[in-house]
Amino acid sequence: MPSTKEIRNRIRAIRNTAKITGAMEMVAASKMKRAQVATLQNRPYSQSIYEVIFNLSREPKIIHPLLSIKKGKMNKKLLIVITSDKGLCGSFNAAVLRKAQTYFKENPDCDVVTLGKKGQNYLKRLGKNIIATFTNFPIHPHILDIRPIIKIVTESFLKDGYDEVAVCYTDFLATLKQVPTIKTLLPLDAEHLKDNEQVAREITIKFEPSPKEIIEYLIPRILEVQFYQMVLESIASEQSARMVAMKNATEAAADLIDDLNLTYNSIRQANITQELAEISAGANLKERE
Repeated sequence: MPSTKEIRNRIRAIRNTAKITGAMEMVAASKMKRAQVATLQNRPYSQSIYEVIFNLSREPKIIHPLLSIKKGKMNKKLLIVITSDKGLCGSFNAAVLRKAQTYFKENPDCDVVTLGKKGQNYLKRLGKNIIATFTNFPIHPHILDIRPIIKIVTESFLKDGYDEVAVCYTDFLATLKQVPTIKTLLPLDAEHLKDNEQVAREITIKFEPSPKEIIEYLIPRILEVQFYQMVLESIASEQSARMVAMKNATEAAADLIDDLNLTYNSIRQANITQELAEISAGANLKERE
């Protein structure tokens, strides 16, 4: 049985840990609130962009290598996996990596681009071919931070013969609910848009000055907006998961402290009882003498 001194030391250590997790919970809550606002504000714009993509892909006069499925598929695919750089966020990373594993089972030779150290380290251990990796990504990114990733992805799609580029990320639904998701980023054709379960209205598009000029500028911007929204969803999910994990850790520490206090009081009471018994026994012995 541990001594009262050992229990006091444990209580002190756990109390200090609880202070740290409590502070981390408050920091994560602040970051989560800002990330949620950015995610929700950008979401309607991102969803409207799908209508533009859907209707562009329906226009027979519009020809762009990113808008259609390649002829003579090589069945070569690229998956972008978005995880966090740091841990202490519950099952956030484990869930998205499990989702990526389902994609790898169907596409074992799939190449990978990672966003976040956790995904990079895990997929490297699996022996996946990582063609690019991005770490220390801003918690509150600007859309300009997305452009280097989109540039690598589009160049790889056009030059390296990929017939599909998908993104594995975490969709933010609520503070307590985040869902790992895989969505197709390229090609931007109607078939893949239906797979993404996006509802799009059929509209008539008029081009000014010319379809070619507009498409050349518009397609990269559309990709940036779509991927930017996925990154925002993932960041909001990460901070929500971290806040909940730190809250649970703080509450678990409080429960453990209560249990240790009960144990401490029980041992202390037993020691006092034993001391009283020894004193009483000593007094009785003295009277007999």
